[in-house]
Amino acid sequence: MQVWDHLCEMTVDEQERTKYGFSNEQKDAHVLWKAPSSSDFKHHNLSMLRVFGFQCEAEIVNCIKSVMKTSAALEDVYMYEKPMCEYCKHTAWK
Repeated sequence: MQVWDHLCEMTVDEQERTKYGFSNEQKDAHVLWKAPSSSDFKHHNLSMLRVFGFQCEAEIVNCIKSVMKTSAALEDVYMYEKPMCEYCKHTAWK
């Protein structure tokens, strides 16, 4: 999971966004932050979760908690706050 808002690596050209099927919707317009209400559901294939661009916002923390609850094989969770841009070496947040 990557939370990234750095212009250097974002595709902003309208034709390129259409070509690759990227959304033109406003950020978070269709994000479902709540997991399905069924408490029986367990995911058995996810063993590691890496979150790049972690921010201590309620929606992101709750999303990670939901993944942890439903992933039976989850062993490791890594949260990186400030990923480094490979192109300009700029950190996403200061």
